[in-house]
Amino acid sequence: MICLLFLSCFFATNAQENESEWGKPKEDMRTTRTFSGIPQGRFYYLYPIHFGDQQFAKAYDVSFGYGINLSPLRYKNFRLNLGFERTLYKVVDHSRVAEPVDISTYQSFFTEVSYGLGSEAKFCVKPSVGIGFSNFYLKTGSGRFGSQEAVDFRSGLTADWAVLNHLSLFLTAHYVRSNIDVDTAGEFREYYSKANSVQLGLGIVIR
Repeated sequence: MICLLFLSCFFATNAQENESEWGKPKEDMRTTRTFSGIPQGRFYYLYPIHFGDQQFAKAYDVSFGYGINLSPLRYKNFRLNLGFERTLYKVVDHSRVAEPVDISTYQSFFTEVSYGLGSEAKFCVKPSVGIGFSNFYLKTGSGRFGSQEAVDFRSGLTADWAVLNHLSLFLTAHYVRSNIDVDTAGEFREYYSKANSVQLGLGIVIR
């Protein structure tokens, strides 16, 4: 449902922009205007690598996740991005988690601002910084029994290579720090309430 919502918004906006800009040179239209409502949609796989003395680095195995990122607006070289990411974690050491958890599913909605260096129609590198609001949904066996909310701070770098007129491939790496809302003793707070990871991603850009 979330994927369909992003796709519907993306293609509806893109169709309106293409109609209003018919006949203008593509390079000028997509890379040189000060303000643009022409959107970009990113669809990608991601793999987080956790580190530090924290539960997600010590007690969990992570699977490949996926992400969707829609950029509805651009001002000069800046873009506003709205995204969703989902990743599945499986407990491999129950002695290192406080709850009787088998699986934790991470879901995050985030916003970020990126700055483009280069041409979006050819090759472009984009540093970015943003904030997200996420949930870790906890499961034991086949039943969900709770969730933990978190605030994510993220920064990263993305490289886009244009392969077709409206299609690019991209690689991305982000540092994500999650502050998890947990009620635990002070000496264990850092272990259970923090999560540090480097997220690696590979996907496509539709523009």
